[in-house]
Amino acid sequence: MIPDFGVTVTRDGGAALMRISGELDVAAAPELRRHLIDLVDEDVRQVTMDLAAVSFIDSSGLSVLVSCLKRLRERGGNLALRSPTANTMKVFEITGLTEIFAIVDGDAVPAPADRGGRGPDATPEQSSQVA
Repeated sequence: MIPDFGVTVTRDGGAALMRISGELDVAAAPELRRHLIDLVDEDVRQVTMDLAAVSFIDSSGLSVLVSCLKRLRERGGNLALRSPTANTMKVFEITGLTEIFAIVDGDAVPAPADRGGRGPDATPEQSSQVA
């Protein structure tokens, strides 16, 4: 267990809600990666990650999110981010990841087909809708 980091997972069939708390950094990234890989291996296809309690995210944390998104999309699924803090949202904006992830507020859960922005695996229709 990593100090200042926590993961709670609630499953509902092929969907899961992950509540992340604390710092998503180089120390916490491997633990988060294990949770996400386990979900994908258990045929979860829609993951919503609640980031309301994340106080910090670095490039290691971003890398885990992007690699999991790719893995889910290869299997017809998606990863959505819910309620990022202002600081976390700023990191997503600066890195351009707001164009790749579906980002929702509050208790919203995106539809499985919601692929966010123009991610590397988005269809041409989705890319043109965002442009």
